[in-house]
Amino acid sequence: MISASAFPTVPETDSWLPNAYFSAVAAAISSKRRWSIDTEGVELGFYSSSKFLIMRDLEPANWPGNALAEHPLVRGLLFEGLASAPPLLPDDARLDAFLQPADLVHVVDADSSQTRVIESVRAGRNLIVHGPPGTGKSQTIMRRRLDPEPTPPT
Repeated sequence: MISASAFPTVPETDSWLPNAYFSAVAAAISSKRRWSIDTEGVELGFYSSSKFLIMRDLEPANWPGNALAEHPLVRGLLFEGLASAPPLLPDDARLDAFLQPADLVHVVDADSSQTRVIESVRAGRNLIVHGPPGTGKSQTIMRRRLDPEPTPPT
């Protein structure tokens, strides 16, 4: 793993030269197989202003006392790794055996796989929802965000 401190900072001056920065990054990643810097490459894209708001939220100055880097989830993702936990519900389990229908307060109907995600998050689990396009990942996240029941803090 390469520490974030191994990477150079980009100076906020007009004298900044990309080639010097690329050379410093290349030196920082030199121990990684198959990692390289494409000094001739350019990436152009259209980014909505909401993306800039996300970037502003991540600015260290907006997190006094290095609170962002010290958050357990961020530390786990970037530095220490995350401990694995057994799933809340076995993959082959019938939900009715584990969850009482009267306890499932969903704002919008959810299928069984979406219910597994919603109930896992409600129980305080951290998880990654993945799957092919069109399988309801965004709808599941929206359902959880609309959920009137609070989630235990992480």
